[in-house]
Amino acid sequence: MLKEKRTKYKINFFDICVILLALVCMASVVVRASIVSNEPKEYVIRFQIDDIKSSSYDYFFAGDTVRIKSSNEVLGVFNNDLTRQAGIFTYNDNKEGEEVKHYFYPSPVSGRFRFEERCSITGSITVMGNIKDNGFYVNDKILIDPNGTLNIISEHVEATIKITSIEAK
Repeated sequence: MLKEKRTKYKINFFDICVILLALVCMASVVVRASIVSNEPKEYVIRFQIDDIKSSSYDYFFAGDTVRIKSSNEVLGVFNNDLTRQAGIFTYNDNKEGEEVKHYFYPSPVSGRFRFEERCSITGSITVMGNIKDNGFYVNDKILIDPNGTLNIISEHVEATIKITSIEAK
């Protein structure tokens, strides 16, 4: 009888490295898939509104639904941390016709000048969204620029906000 010659495979160092590398790659894919989920999470968008009528502050209510003006998409709800900053008062000098701004609070009373009380408002909006590779998305539709502006409307107010930060809640 003829003996068949069998070749025995020996595992060398290079084979072990390739197998370990393949296992590490598979494990990293599994870990990344479990960490990065597509489920939206709660975030807080902090904003500031500059040069708005001071009386407008009375129309910002915590819990009001905030929508994006252009698309009427729901953005989120106002939180209860709305604050009014120092007033900016603009008046026209009747003699010279030039506009002068003063920064003080509360408004002075004067019969000679016409005062218009202006202020800054800061606050935050709770939103549901995801951070993806190319930015922050609200409701997987609306890309929000962390340093941009946004025209919003609520039940009681319409304003342009400047986004100052986006933070996880």
